[in-house]
Amino acid sequence: MKNEIFISYAWGDDQEPHESREVIVDLIYDKLLSLGMNIIRDKKDLGYKGNIREFEDRIGAGNYIILVVSDKFLRSKHCMYEVLKISEHEDMYERIFPVVLSDARIYDKEDVLKIYINYWHRKTCALEEAIRQAPSLSDIPSVHDELRTFVAIERLLDRFTNMLSQMNTLVPEIHKETDFSALRKALQEQMKIDVATAHKIDKPILQDDRHNKAMDTLQRDQTDNGHSPSFVVYNYGTGDVVSQGVKNETHHHYGKNPSGQK
Repeated sequence: MKNEIFISYAWGDDQEPHESREVIVDLIYDKLLSLGMNIIRDKKDLGYKGNIREFEDRIGAGNYIILVVSDKFLRSKHCMYEVLKISEHEDMYERIFPVVLSDARIYDKEDVLKIYINYWHRKTCALEEAIRQAPSLSDIPSVHDELRTFVAIERLLDRFTNMLSQMNTLVPEIHKETDFSALRKALQEQMKIDVATAHKIDKPILQDDRHNKAMDTLQRDQTDNGHSPSFVVYNYGTGDVVSQGVKNETHHHYGKNPSGQK
């Protein structure tokens, strides 16, 4: 299976004052698809009756996630849940490829606090108050799951927006003008790194390095002396050849002390 590239974004709606946020999503999707990349997008890949939470968990575990970050994205419980799941896996910085839209107010800490952290704090407080006013809700698991999600989003927002604000994500206009070349290059380079890393991890270790060192020493001795010893004793701790000779001789060596003293 080809590497899966996910796109996480907030859907367009009738309230958008300017060009729909989904226009750039469509452009990214079409461009990467035309290059033969395996692009996963909810409107294309989450079919009728598809499980939304499982799809969001799948995005969270992905190795390559394009985040089209907008004001609505930062207020969306679905988008921010995906960010939560992404953060639960290692190497978040390497796995995300953000495109930040102009209405996302992430570059000023006061805006982040007043607009987004306060937004999720109010959501948390409102749900807590609803639970207090309706004791019967206290036994409903899904209500408490949502409350925990709101609290986690509120805590994550500072770290997430700070990570984005430290990245040179380029403005959307540059991405469009360059046919998303920087985004494409970043994805391709990360895939190459991941392949090389996986190959290095999966490569079997045929011999211990210390054993190899001892064998190299033995081969040099054979070349120098013109004969092969019947046996070799070498120190596994250092890889050094301790002694070599003919059969029926007895040699003992423990640790790094050639005398055999304990």
